[in-house]
Amino acid sequence: MEHEKTPELAAKLAAEASERDPWAAQVSQLSLPKLVEQVALNAWKEQSGNVVCLHLRSSQRHLNSTGAQQKLAEALSALAGSTVELTIVEDDNPAVRTPLEWRQAIYEEKLAQARESIIADNNIQTLRRLFDAELDEESIRPI
Repeated sequence: MEHEKTPELAAKLAAEASERDPWAAQVSQLSLPKLVEQVALNAWKEQSGNVVCLHLRSSQRHLNSTGAQQKLAEALSALAGSTVELTIVEDDNPAVRTPLEWRQAIYEEKLAQARESIIADNNIQTLRRLFDAELDEESIRPI
């Protein structure tokens, strides 16, 4: 089940993804329309000099348009200070994470930590024991 993430948590996840992944950090620096940003967030980057290849998840192929590629190439060129040649290919290699996949992985880590913390909490354990209460672990969310 996909949990609803608050704007604060989403911002925290994006910031932490930027710390762990250079491409996620670069995407956050680009000035892009939201739809074009989705292309960048759903792809991982491979670069050789001024040639950039984005590996877009096939489930997001509908985001890949000539206009989106042009805007993304312009934004990458502006950030690099020189012309960037951009290509976008479909790639579902699970060994390399996209910025959105980084965010989801970090969310899963935080969720596991929150569950462990609640389960180990002395007050929660006392309530469970005194009232024969059950803990609904699916209701636990990171903040």
